[in-house]
Parts: sequence; structure tokens; C-alpha cells
Amino acid sequence: MADTSLGKYDLLIRQGADKYLAELDKLHWFEQTNLKREEVVEYLNEHKKLPILCIYSIAENLWHDSEGYDDMERYLELTKDYLKLANIQIKTIHGFDNGEIDLATSSNSYHYTIKDFEPSNDWIEDGFIDNFINQQILTKENCNKRFYIIPPMDQSIFVLFLTPELHQQAIDKGIIPDNPNYYDDKEQLFHDANEK
Repeated sequence: MADTSLGKYDLLIRQGADKYLAELDKLHWFEQTNLKREEVVEYLNEHKKLPILCIYSIAENLWHDSEGYDDMERYLELTKDYLKLANIQIKTIHGFDNGEIDLATSSNSYHYTIKDFEPSNDWIEDGFIDNFINQQILTKENCNKRFYIIPPMDQSIFVLFLTPELHQQAIDKGIIPDNPNYYDDKEQLFHDANEK
């Protein structure tokens, strides 16, 4: 009988890397993302002691530190990188010392103000990726994919670039946790695994 206190992700990763890969294959994950199956296999083989890290194997190299956003250049670089992945051409982009961003594509203009922007606060604004990139830009540019933050472990941010349908299927199948604070609850597991 299954342990009902565990989520679908916990139940899946307990079955091992082969089962995790099989679920990715069932969703045609590698045909719908920029990932190469062999790279995911290599990652999973390298992290056998920490099967909980399965989720990072599918992060498509979209990783960044949540600190260091104390000047507008970091926000502009992040925006450029993400829009390049989404195949959206930037015509102009400007950042201002008050935390404002003006961006233009060939068809639309966007304005965003980072809340509480100041050099003494170098954490990325909560919601920047979703509120500005996903909701404003990708929606208006008719991009069918969105950036989804994987539950963070420490101060790293890992992101998936998926259609909303594939994102929901991944949650339903246990490929990614449905709890945005998943790793806060699992911190002791990492400590224990690293001690072995």
C-alpha cells in the first residue's frame, strides 16, 4: 500500500532514475523541450546518492543565483536570455536607476517597475519572471510557453520553459513537485545524503 503522506514526486523518485526517465518519455518530454535525453541520463547517473535531485535534470540549464540583482544590468541580462529562448526579438531594452524597465519588440512595448529596487537589496524581485516575462511579454507576444520556477534549493533558481499543459502534466505525473516550498521540507534529506 502506498504511503499517502508522500507526494507524487516522492513516490516517483523512490522508484529510481529509470522510472523517472520512463515517465518523461511517456510525456514526450524530449520532443517538447530543448533537452537531450542523454544529458538527463548523465545527470541522473551522477546524482544517484541524491535521487531527490531528479528534478534538476530537466532544468534545461536555466539556472541563476537569486542574489546579485543590485543593479539593473542583471535584470536586463536575465530578460534578454529568457526572451532569446522564447524566440522573441528585442528591438530595444533600457533599465533605469529607479528600477524601471522599458522594452520594445517589433510589435509591442512593455514597461515594468521592480518593487523596492535599491542597491542594498540584491535579491531578485519575487514574481519578476512570472509578472513581467510570463504575464506581460509572453502572453502579448503569443508565445505558447511559460517559465516555471522549480521549487528552489538554497538561493539557486532553476526554471523550466514549458507549455502550461506540459507543466500541469508534469505535476500530475510526479515529474515535478506540486509544492513550491518542496525543498524547505526536505532540507534534512540533503544533509543526511551528503554525510554518507
